[in-house]
Amino acid sequence: MSGEGSRPRPAPPKRPAGMAALLAEARVAAKLEEPVAPRRCGSPRASFLAAGVLAFIGAARFSSDFLTDRDPGWVEGWRDSPLRFFVRMPSDGSLLADLNVQWFKVLAIPCCVAGLYVVKRLLARDLRATQRLWQMPLYRRLFLGLFALMCLVMELEKSFHFLGLRMAGQLPGEQAWLNHLIHGFSLAGGWWWMGWLRFVAPEEMASRRAPAVAGAPSGHGGAARRG
Repeated sequence: MSGEGSRPRPAPPKRPAGMAALLAEARVAAKLEEPVAPRRCGSPRASFLAAGVLAFIGAARFSSDFLTDRDPGWVEGWRDSPLRFFVRMPSDGSLLADLNVQWFKVLAIPCCVAGLYVVKRLLARDLRATQRLWQMPLYRRLFLGLFALMCLVMELEKSFHFLGLRMAGQLPGEQAWLNHLIHGFSLAGGWWWMGWLRFVAPEEMASRRAPAVAGAPSGHGGAARRG
């Protein structure tokens, strides 16, 4: 009995060389490529359509801002048109006019993000590589920071004219301090919007990754058994 009790237990079978590293890489890759829940992001087609509409609105608004800076009187012909709420013009005291001149800025950074998305979508050669880059937090922070800096410089120039860009300044119904606060809301909306836009569907990203991850350990295991 004592001899049987002192007999060493058999060691558990060892995994083939390299399998542990492959499994660790697979777990890391699966975590990096984990698809976002559908309710938190759009489909590629919906992303392209929504970004195209918002990019068009942003381009039209920016063009109207530029024209107002050069000639504030050009919008007088739009004063009785419903389209007046889509161009930058002095408020007439109504709620919609106040929202137009002051709060339309909440779309500033999302419009910039939409323009960036459309350009990358049209020029991308590999949508999956573009999607991986688009999802990187550093990439988001870089572009959102640049867009926020652009908005900040424009607002400071409208208030102090320190760059000599001949901007029209604050219009009636517009407050400088509130512009900065609204751009903060716009930055938060831009972060969410950038996460919602997709170049490739989450399930496609996962399905393209799964076969290589699942097949690698079995192949090495088979080689080890043959050896």
